[in-house]
Amino acid sequence: ARHFTRPLIAIGNVANAMADLDFSKKYDGPVRDEIGQLGQSINRLSEHLEETIAELRRSNWKLGQEIKEKEKIDAMRQEFIVNVSHELKTPLTAISGYAELIASGMTNERDTEHFANEIHRSAERLQSLINDIIKLSELDNSDLKLEFEPIDLYALATTCIDQMQIAAQKNEVTLLQEGGPVTINGNKTLIEELLYNLCSNAVRYNKKVTVITGMKNQRPALTVRDTGIGIPKEQQDRVFERFYRVDKSRSKSTGGTGLGLAIVKHIVVQHEAQIELSSEEGAGTEVTVIF
Repeated sequence: ARHFTRPLIAIGNVANAMADLDFSKKYDGPVRDEIGQLGQSINRLSEHLEETIAELRRSNWKLGQEIKEKEKIDAMRQEFIVNVSHELKTPLTAISGYAELIASGMTNERDTEHFANEIHRSAERLQSLINDIIKLSELDNSDLKLEFEPIDLYALATTCIDQMQIAAQKNEVTLLQEGGPVTINGNKTLIEELLYNLCSNAVRYNKKVTVITGMKNQRPALTVRDTGIGIPKEQQDRVFERFYRVDKSRSKSTGGTGLGLAIVKHIVVQHEAQIELSSEEGAGTEVTVIF
């Protein structure tokens, strides 16, 4: 009786293991009769179920990741809308308030001139913010087709520094250039935008800014180094987020939109480059893009 029932018991053990989703147990009895063939069929069924369940687990994990990513994107979109609304509201409120005072006819000539200047300043801030939002929207477009060409980083840096001299002098900032010619394959318009955003961000908070072009780890590199306020270590991972500001009160007074470094990060990604940031409070910040 044991001789006849042993294969059946083995098949039963395999079936019980399968019920517990354990597919390691196999029928290992003889295959000389119908019962043995049934055992082999149970083994094939076990293997098929194991593959199917593994695929289901992979699909569930992937679906879970997609849901998490969607929730993350939705949260970022919501935060972006809130931030945009807040940033747009500030200059619009100033423009509306000053214009209403002028329209009321209750201001003297000096006040009218002052209010007109404030309206102009708020309008410029509004225009700058809208331009940055449009630029980010373009960079977010996955279908964006970029034309790449050989670009001399040193020459572009020279042009950028020349264009920023007036703003630098206004803020009593010294702009310097170091390094030499180095060529990358990139989109000229975006690299100009990257340079402008890195330099203008540095000029707002510093007294000395140095733009360096050369090689790092045998790869072309662009570095913008300053001697300004620096960034606290706990905030360094967040400076490339949209609308994130290290010193919110000072950023408002200097006219930053909070989008410059986010645009820089997008351009770096478009060029499959790497960005490194090192900073020390009170000593300055160094941002390096390695192409």
